[in-house]
Amino acid sequence: MKRLLVVTTGGTLDALPYTNPSRHPPYSVFPSLGACQVRRALMRPDMALRAQTCRWAALPPRDSKRIDAAYRAKIRRAMARHSVPRVLIAHGTDTLLTTAAYLHRLKGTRSKTVVLVGAMLPLANGAASDGWQNLRYAVRRLTRQGTLPPGIYLVLSDYVGTPRVWLPQLYRFLPGALEKYYDPDRADRSRLLVHDRRALV
Repeated sequence: MKRLLVVTTGGTLDALPYTNPSRHPPYSVFPSLGACQVRRALMRPDMALRAQTCRWAALPPRDSKRIDAAYRAKIRRAMARHSVPRVLIAHGTDTLLTTAAYLHRLKGTRSKTVVLVGAMLPLANGAASDGWQNLRYAVRRLTRQGTLPPGIYLVLSDYVGTPRVWLPQLYRFLPGALEKYYDPDRADRSRLLVHDRRALV
């Protein structure tokens, strides 16, 4: 298995549990930097990652509404420090597309396969969190040989099938192809609207 860089930025994935899962707080609150939920989750046997294949870049955890240009530059520098072809970025959903657009414009990412993954509920909420299945799916797509060419990708859950089931989906970032959508019937579940079918992977 090729080496994988994991960049953690906070976001809902790494936040302290939401006391009311159907009503999200204005901003996520995080444990100390050394208590990274994402790293612990990725080292579980069911994630099928070996510690020796991973490099880690733990940035100060931040609600993605507070991720700005200076913070995105930290993500870029973290990726530049590690010469690995595959990158997993744990990121909040609110500005996931903004960060994906930023990475898409960088020359330094054109030879890398980068997957940004988010969730609607923190891993700390246990089995109720979609973060577990999103992380597992992102790792599987990143580490299976020959499946993803270089590019910027996103993993979020969406309703699939009939009856509708909330399952992780993989999207390729293309400018203008994806839009954040807040479901009026489920305010706790935002999704991506696809305006260009080439973004479906």
